[in-house]
Parts: sequence; C-alpha cells; structure tokens
Amino acid sequence: MNKRPIISSHGISKYFHLGRNKTVVACEDINLDVGEREFVCMVGPSGCGKSTFLRIVAGLTQPDEGHLEIDKASRLSMIFQNAAVFPWLTVKDNIAFGLTMQGMNQAKIDKIVHSQIKNMCLDHAIHQHPKELSGGMKQRVGIARALAVDPDILLLDEPFSALDAFTAERLRKDVLSTWESEKRSILMVTHLVEEAVEMADRIVVMTKRPGRVKAIIEVDLPRPRNTRGREFFKYVDEVRDLVIPEHTS
Repeated sequence: MNKRPIISSHGISKYFHLGRNKTVVACEDINLDVGEREFVCMVGPSGCGKSTFLRIVAGLTQPDEGHLEIDKASRLSMIFQNAAVFPWLTVKDNIAFGLTMQGMNQAKIDKIVHSQIKNMCLDHAIHQHPKELSGGMKQRVGIARALAVDPDILLLDEPFSALDAFTAERLRKDVLSTWESEKRSILMVTHLVEEAVEMADRIVVMTKRPGRVKAIIEVDLPRPRNTRGREFFKYVDEVRDLVIPEHTS
C-alpha cells in the first residue's frame, strides 16, 4: 500500500473473559494500515475476530493489547449487519439524526438529507417508519444516515448479509458508486469472497480464532469489475484457498 495511512493498527489484541478462568482470544496481534481513499475488505472463518476488530476501530470496544492510530481530522461512520435505524423516526428523520445531533441548521440538514434520499432511491418512503420498509430499504436508510455526516472513514460490518441476493447486488453497486465519486476510506467485513474481490483494493485474510492476519491480497482489476471474468475468479480462488483450510484444519 502506497497511500497515506488513515487507520493504523499496531499489535491489536482482544480477549473476552467468560468466567471460571476461561478466556477467549478474539483477535491477536493485528497489524494493518488502511490508506486514504482505499477500500479494504476483511475475510476469514466465522469467529475469527473480524467484527471485533471493526468495533475496536469504531471505538465501540477497547483493545486489551496494542494501539490504534486514526487520522485526527477524520470523521467516522459505521454501518451494521442489521440496519440500526430508529423505529420511532421516519426515513427522513433517521437520515437527519446525526446532522441534528451536530447542531446543523435546518436548511443545510434538508439539503443533505434530500441528496441522500435521492442517492439511495428513498424518495417514495421519506415519511414512512422502519416497520413499513423491507429489509433492503431499511439498510438503505442506514447507509444514507451514515453517509449524511460526510465521513472520511466508513466501517461496514457485513452490511449486505441479511439481504436477498438481488438487493445485495444493487446495494453493493450503490456503495461502490458512492465510494468512487467521493473516495472515502472504507474498511468492510464480509464472509463472501466474491463480494470482497468485487469491491476491495486489498483483501485481508484472517486465520481462525485467535484471528491473526494470514495474508493481504492486492486486487489489481479495473473497475467496474467483471464478476464473470477469468481474472476475477483467479482472485476468488486465491482468497478462498487461503480461507478454506482454516475451516478444515
């Protein structure tokens, strides 16, 4: 990676104490840089600490060892696996929430919210509440809310895994389109190798628990990527070969 690091982790480890002197090592000695305007995906076996590491980057969990450096001027947003939208707020008010908390004036809030509603194709749902929306629409609201605060760093925790294949495909394209036009730094956790190859500049392959960085693959494919091409599947096979032995050993 030759881009200026905007996230740098040095020897990050996290332990969970379960009582009776039992300790689970979620992730161990994670050293990883994410560059400015870079898209990085983390893949690996279930339980290898990918989401734990993401929560550490987000500041939601504290590491037990190591330290994390994040560019001081950077704003950060996180999108979760299941849309964490507020059920009592309309689509419009959910998207505006972070801006309102910042004390932004209403005219500017309305302009930004309108832009996100248009980008995420939510025009027909602005006055609806989450209970009236499909899973895909809820996730669109979550993405729009995260982008509304104009983050420099976007953290994605398996954001498409709860969606049907067609909705997930459309949302991947929407996220990629937004990233390519605005060039934020993105760190995404996924369990789908094809998804990682389609979206990432680099793919971080984790070992089984305790999760360590096993390999980092640079994906040298033009965008938009041909997900049916021979070169695409070469990368898929390379990454899968690194991940699958961790399930069978």
